[in-house]
Amino acid sequence: MTTINMIGQPCPTPVVEAKKAMSQSGSSGVIVLVDNPIAVQNLEKMAKGTGCGFSWEQKGEGEFAVTILAGEPEGSPAVSQMQPAGNTGGITFFITGDQLGIGDEKPGKMLMKGFLYTLSQASVTPAALLVVNSGIKLTTQGSPVLDELQALSAKGTKILTCGQCLTYYGLEDTLAVGDVGHMLEMVEIMNAAPRVMTL
Repeated sequence: MTTINMIGQPCPTPVVEAKKAMSQSGSSGVIVLVDNPIAVQNLEKMAKGTGCGFSWEQKGEGEFAVTILAGEPEGSPAVSQMQPAGNTGGITFFITGDQLGIGDEKPGKMLMKGFLYTLSQASVTPAALLVVNSGIKLTTQGSPVLDELQALSAKGTKILTCGQCLTYYGLEDTLAVGDVGHMLEMVEIMNAAPRVMTL
């Protein structure tokens, strides 16, 4: 089994390199060494999304060994991370900030709340919201738009928040809606989407 050292490597490098190693002919699995819990979570999502076995152990302070085994584990069918449920349209929104438009903060935040409320009330909702940078303040505890985002999630909109951004802002334990995502996953969703809009 191959071991790859991803200590110190930023998201989504550990996931990308793990996928490369797993694609090698005859690969039975890979052990990935990483240095943060977000990387462990991202590797788990990749493994489960492709029907692979997954386990991890902490080797020391700030070091984790993630084992990904080829093949579908018993009782854990592969689930595509790309398939949103519900009455969703094809559009995906890439949200890069916690306010809408460029200008003063107060109207920008009011506009974002109004926009997300309108989306949540529409008969056809977005396929996905991909949230990065200061946009993560929308999906974490204390956000003024959690009701709107939870309504969208209930209607089938996939909401992914950048794990690396959560760590940067010190909000990794405060996600209140949707799932933690990584850039490779977001790029794959955007590549599959018929329309992508950046906010």
